[in-house]
Amino acid sequence: MDISHMFLNRSVCTAAAALVFICVGSFSAEAASVQEELVQRVADTELPAGAIAVVNDEIITAEEFHDFYAVYVAQTYFHNVDNNRREEIANEAYELLISDTLLVQEANRRGLEGDPKKTAEQLAALEERYAGDDKTRELFAVKKAGIEEEILNATKIDALRENVMALGEVTDADIIGFYESRPELFTTPAAVDLAILLLPVPPHGLTEDWEAAQSQASELHARLMAGEPFAELAKTYSGHVSSVDGGGIGLVHAGQLASVVVTAIKDLSPGAYTAPFRILEGISIFKVNAREPAHLQAFSDIRERALALYEREESDRRWKEFLIELRGNARIKTAISPVSVLRDN
Repeated sequence: MDISHMFLNRSVCTAAAALVFICVGSFSAEAASVQEELVQRVADTELPAGAIAVVNDEIITAEEFHDFYAVYVAQTYFHNVDNNRREEIANEAYELLISDTLLVQEANRRGLEGDPKKTAEQLAALEERYAGDDKTRELFAVKKAGIEEEILNATKIDALRENVMALGEVTDADIIGFYESRPELFTTPAAVDLAILLLPVPPHGLTEDWEAAQSQASELHARLMAGEPFAELAKTYSGHVSSVDGGGIGLVHAGQLASVVVTAIKDLSPGAYTAPFRILEGISIFKVNAREPAHLQAFSDIRERALALYEREESDRRWKEFLIELRGNARIKTAISPVSVLRDN
């Protein structure tokens, strides 16, 4: 099971963002209501009063959950929470808070101090930003210590991620092994060199406009089959921008073409034409000039791209495995469902 979504970067919900919670009085009232309900619900469980979880002996309180949930909603959903999704979103925030707690614990265990300088800069910027409003400034002062701690914790998680994902020296053998095991990443898809003769029909064209274009296209197709050069007819009659080049549009991959075009040309050999058929812009005739099969690019040509892809995939793999192990080894005790709490409020 992929649980990496449970370990989103704490910067999504740092207490710097908690100023959103501070500045939205309407949500604060709800948070207080939910907090009271949480305390009541956990009172008869094995957890300490007011706690909603214990993670490796660290208590997560109802108040912490409320602050976190408020910020999560503001940052992720811009305060716009559909009542039908409140349960889902409450669970998202709950799991994220537990996961962030695990990451900070692990960062502390490894002695990662985070970035105090960055923390101080962000805190100062926030303080300056809200200095002009008396109410916000007062609330900021009350929350400042917690905000500073959360910003610092976010930098600890960043340091932990960098530590876990660091690869060290990558050898050519590593890169070649990745290149050989993932050929689909380095294969140039099959391509076809096409030319087009288009008889345009405007978007507002009437049935008779389409019929007239179809009739003219049939005549031109007959002339092609009789041996007249495609390029000359395209220059004279085509309304496509490629007409000046005899209809040539160059090499294209199947993914660049409309499905109706792919179907029309799929069995044609080089030099063959399609019968006239309708596309969005009008009635068309396509010519296949040449085909190029899919081919694996030479390692020497894509070594740097292969290195970048290897480093990204290997780093991501290490991080995901680390998260699974971290979560699996943790002692996590939960007592209530935030879903039921939010349903009552």
